[in-house]
Amino acid sequence: MRWVVASIAIIGFAASSILPAAAADDPPTEFSKQVTALTMDWVAEDWRRGIVKLHPKMYNAQSDQFVNLLAEEPNMGRDALAVAKSHFEGDSLGGDSTDPTLVSFAGAEELAPGTWVKRYSWTDVFDRNVSFYGVVTAAANTYIPFHANCERDDTDRPNQYKFEACIRQFSVIVMALRGGDELNGKRLIMPQTNTPLNVAGWDGQYLKDGTSLATTGSFNGLRKALLYASPPRNIPQDQLPKALKQFSDDIIHNDDDADENSGSVNVVGTLDDPWIRREFPEAFEGPSIQMAGTAKTPDGKISFIGIRCPNKGWLRTCSYGVDQAKLQVRSGQMELRRQAYIATRQSPIPGNGIKNAQVLGIYGTARFNGNSFVIDGSLYLKDGTVYDETDTAPAFIDAVASRQKEPDKWGRWRRVGTKMHVTWANGETDTKEAAPNNFLIGGSSATKLSGLYETVSSGGNGLMGTGWVNRASYEFSADGTFRNDRSNSFSVGGFVPGEAGPVQIAAGGGSSSTGQARYEIDGHMISFLYPDGQIERKSFAIYASDVNNPKRKYVLIGGTPYTLDDD
Repeated sequence: MRWVVASIAIIGFAASSILPAAAADDPPTEFSKQVTALTMDWVAEDWRRGIVKLHPKMYNAQSDQFVNLLAEEPNMGRDALAVAKSHFEGDSLGGDSTDPTLVSFAGAEELAPGTWVKRYSWTDVFDRNVSFYGVVTAAANTYIPFHANCERDDTDRPNQYKFEACIRQFSVIVMALRGGDELNGKRLIMPQTNTPLNVAGWDGQYLKDGTSLATTGSFNGLRKALLYASPPRNIPQDQLPKALKQFSDDIIHNDDDADENSGSVNVVGTLDDPWIRREFPEAFEGPSIQMAGTAKTPDGKISFIGIRCPNKGWLRTCSYGVDQAKLQVRSGQMELRRQAYIATRQSPIPGNGIKNAQVLGIYGTARFNGNSFVIDGSLYLKDGTVYDETDTAPAFIDAVASRQKEPDKWGRWRRVGTKMHVTWANGETDTKEAAPNNFLIGGSSATKLSGLYETVSSGGNGLMGTGWVNRASYEFSADGTFRNDRSNSFSVGGFVPGEAGPVQIAAGGGSSSTGQARYEIDGHMISFLYPDGQIERKSFAIYASDVNNPKRKYVLIGGTPYTLDDD
């Protein structure tokens, strides 16, 4: 504990008194539990936009008392101060000034070996803040960049978290990260990132073809930067130019209006590190800029890295993203995370689930719920029982455990003529028509699908000009392959003084595609097998009346009805 007191003294403050114990976090992650055990009254929010945020439990993640931790990274021959500069140098502190202070590490203090901090005092409206930018050298000789902020005491707010306590807890956390203190015999270990590519201030996403995607945008969603990193591959040197050009073509964004004016293609960089630079003069935010190049993993494989930059005003932000992607590829960090991500998404079939031979089928009623087309159905078993859900593949339903955990979802059925009479465990009764047009069955390995199947949901307030639309589709081929595409869009409207009616205030959205993958049907389960090794398994059903129709109008996937696009 002496290091904490000493480090606080260097920063300029004394340690605070012992704080009361905090209530349990909800829901607590393992990392958050460790933070609370260490500090007694702080919690940790899991990865959001490439950052883990720690803050007093009495506040939410938006408070002025926090410690932001970036992903742990290898040194790659850099010293700690160089790492801190690469993340924070030139950032704006904001505040009341029309000419805000920019972060600089000139005069930074080394609080402990390899742990650097630069302190700033600044104001924001009526709040007086002290920010700390820096880096911790962890026990494994890796670096953890951080940004901490503590708000000075305000006599008008008696329930405010005390400034001195904030400083103390910030120092305790830094000490534990560097391995200078033990927590139940272990140092404070950073949690694994939730996506292979992790960039501070960017949203991460992993696509089923193995590509990592990070995005960041303006507040209204109209401008967006997209950063791509492909999985590593062995590419012969003589095939690299063609493959790089293809990658550059593949990441052209819809808003670039490439069909209108594809712009010029210029090869820049060096012979050993070539990059393609393109400009799209007709882009929505334009002219947009695209860069595409390569980075090598430690074992010599090649990953493609690409950035779509909305315009020249975003170049600093885009350059930061590219630098982070290159670092994470070259260190092997991204591929290590990618393999760990895939390993948790194999969906092995449990041995205690409901077998195909036990299933009779699904009786369901189609309706429109105001936002989308749905089928209210239940899973009927041959032993006379019924389970009131179709979202989960039967192979993943442990009937014995489910009856104990969720008894109200279970009942018994009996057929009388063309009716299925159900008595639920809670005593309620239900009656379904037993006809081919409301009876859904599973398939087999011989069952193939063909065509584009889509589901659309939407909602909003037309009077205010506010709305949203979500689309998802599967494009199946009879050869056992498919593509899965998703998109969402939204608009936010409101009344503005001087306008006769509501005007659009913000709009945005996004889209993603899995690329081509394989599918297999086994009873009431469809398995999606992706090129990167991920396996996704969902419930599946088709109408009995459509069983011999190659152009089935509906398929039920994961409990959601998808409709064939006949166009």
